[in-house]
Amino acid sequence: MSKISEKLLKCWLAIPRQVRAFGLALFTICFFGFMMILGIKKLFQFNTLNATDIIFCLIASAFILWILNSSNKGENK
Repeated sequence: MSKISEKLLKCWLAIPRQVRAFGLALFTICFFGFMMILGIKKLFQFNTLNATDIIFCLIASAFILWILNSSNKGENK
């Protein structure tokens, strides 16, 4: 590894595990929350929603539904 990446790794590992996990989880939640808010705003503006956007949203939601169903497959028996 280069010296810069080694320094970054040392700094990253110096941060306690709980803080790193909380920071990454917070970033992920904020990112997906922001994207969800933008998507809801876009859906309520029906005059700017075209067929391509609708198809893309349907494909994305079907993929998310498939992931959720496959991850809960063994728990609902």
